[in-house]
Amino acid sequence: MRQCRILLTVFDRLTIMNRLPGEAKIETGIVIQDIREKLKLTQGDVERVELKTVFADVETFREKISELKDLPAGLIDTIVDLAVENFPSKGENLQLNPAKDEAIAFDLTELEVPLIKADLERLNKSGKLPTQSNWIALFRKFQKAELLVEEHAAN
Repeated sequence: MRQCRILLTVFDRLTIMNRLPGEAKIETGIVIQDIREKLKLTQGDVERVELKTVFADVETFREKISELKDLPAGLIDTIVDLAVENFPSKGENLQLNPAKDEAIAFDLTELEVPLIKADLERLNKSGKLPTQSNWIALFRKFQKAELLVEEHAAN
């Protein structure tokens, strides 16, 4: 089976694993399991990038904003309302040190690359691909990765 070597950061790996579907046909499910196994984080990864969980609770956020002095109550409500639109929901988010998130090479197969690429393309076509630089870089890596798989097969 053809393979493609691609450089992925911890952010890339977490993003890919979180975007993989939880349900699929058996043949796709096996590919998804293989991707998760290849990209799973190690204790060394967690330590290297200083990965930690931060609380993303709207009420905790409201309390922290309310602690700021000289903010009118109406402004606090507006800030909290805007934040609620951007919070995932009650729960936790992961945070890492991007300066320490160096890319590592992974070998993905000709079945794995298109699966990941198709998800990123769906986000792009629907206008929902986040515009942060790490998302754009991930999108570009998989555009280029499939070309590498195809070129490798031609040689």
